Amino acid sequence: MTSTKTKKSKKPILIIVITIIVGLIVTSVVAFNDRKGETQSENEEEIHVVEASEPIVQDLNKVTSIIGQVETTDSRYVIPEMSGTVDKVYVSEGDTVTQGKLLFTIDDKEHQYQLQEAQASKRMAKAQLQEAEKGAREGEIAEAESTVNTAEQSKLQAKNEYERAKTLHEEGFVSDQELEQVEMQYKNAKEQLESAKAYLNTIEEGTREEQIDSLEAQVEQAEIGIRMIEDALDRTRVTAPVSGVIANLDINKDDLVGNTEPAIIINAESHQVTGTLSERYINSISEGDKAEVEIPSISNNHFEATISDIGSLPPEEGLSYPVEVLITEKGLDDQLRVGMYSRIRLTVDSSQDALTIPRHALVNDGNNHAVYLVNEDNEIEMKKVEIGISQDGYVEITDGLEKDEQVVVAGLDNVIPGEKVEVQEGDLN
Repeated sequence: MTSTKTKKSKKPILIIVITIIVGLIVTSVVAFNDRKGETQSENEEEIHVVEASEPIVQDLNKVTSIIGQVETTDSRYVIPEMSGTVDKVYVSEGDTVTQGKLLFTIDDKEHQYQLQEAQASKRMAKAQLQEAEKGAREGEIAEAESTVNTAEQSKLQAKNEYERAKTLHEEGFVSDQELEQVEMQYKNAKEQLESAKAYLNTIEEGTREEQIDSLEAQVEQAEIGIRMIEDALDRTRVTAPVSGVIANLDINKDDLVGNTEPAIIINAESHQVTGTLSERYINSISEGDKAEVEIPSISNNHFEATISDIGSLPPEEGLSYPVEVLITEKGLDDQLRVGMYSRIRLTVDSSQDALTIPRHALVNDGNNHAVYLVNEDNEIEMKKVEIGISQDGYVEITDGLEKDEQVVVAGLDNVIPGEKVEVQEGDLN
């Protein structure tokens, strides 16, 4: 009985041992197969795949952006040409006006009085001229002749008185002072006779040419005075110097105005964008160059523009120079508003037929730029290059690269110089 029980107890133990041995064998086989697969994978990954392509020849432009704002191309201050008191205002802020429209008037009463006075002076001067041109009347000649006769009689009487006084002076009956007085009366009588004769001759001969010229000059002077006053009256009417919108109106009836700016008119039909450009690039642009303007607040917000002005002086304490660009696209007048935020893109450098590669194809070689090339043996080579301007992800290679060389454009991070690779054709476009 004992022998039978011992045989039965050993049988389960044998089964367990066999099971363990089989498990170990299976595990070893699986582990071996795994290691074999890993080794095969490592052998397969030893040759990396890269993409390579020849450089692209294309035109590149270096573009810089500056912040700007929309302004009108024609903003005019309304400045009265004379001072005075505002009589009446005919417009309001925000009104659209045409060139020449009456904005306000200045009190003109004083100038009206001056005009009336000047017109009266002209009438008087013309009357005198007409009288002189007609010549003397018969009555005037008779009166002049009578004056001459009277003067001759006065002279004769004065002469007789003088000779009598002279005789009495010699006899001592007339003093020196009395004789001088009689002599003076005689001289005055002779002068009055000569004057009367001269006046008679003038009347008989007619008005002299010099007198006519003088009277004509008086008429002309009066006419000039009238024109000057009329010009002053015109200046009391202040009109719009240009067509546009009244952006500011700081004036009311009875206000005193002078050489200030009571109103500003902007031209709503023409706009420009102004900004400031760093001194680094200011000599790289010229008036007439093309530009692009972006105005975020407007739909389809990229517009063609042209550089219209480049400032010669920077703002105070600044190192940038003012730049104005004129928006050349039409049909934007109802969308553009003065003061709108904008961005101006300016071309500050360009290269024609440049040899280019994607910028991500560059690798660093210390402080230098380099590229990975694939040689005829499908091995990686590193080559130093010089770069130029960049645009839209492409960079210009100015030295160190030939047109027909194969540049690695993908898979750069997985390879090193001297490594053999599998090459796929890359697409630089």
